[in-house]
Amino acid sequence: MTSPARDGGLPDVHRIVARLGRVEREVRSLQHRLLDQEDCVTVARRIAAAKTVLEGIRARVLVEHMRHRLREGAGARGGRGCFAGGGPGGSPERTELVRHREGGD
Repeated sequence: MTSPARDGGLPDVHRIVARLGRVEREVRSLQHRLLDQEDCVTVARRIAAAKTVLEGIRARVLVEHMRHRLREGAGARGGRGCFAGGGPGGSPERTELVRHREGGD
């Protein structure tokens, strides 16, 4: 999931969306397993696995957001979505990251 997108700088959003689709199907499967009264330990393990995948997706989205904001600078505007920038300059995420990189806590 680390390959750049075809446009040269943005991450491959389609891969992330595909992963979310797989998680969605897994959650629907879990609903049926619970209704069918499948073994609780098995269901709990699959829930934990789905949660782990979602946390990985969340981390990827946040990392790409921070990369974009740092690459474009604090005043980057005009994009849409978490992979295209936008939003106000000097976001809390960027401020915290810059403070950390400058050695402040």
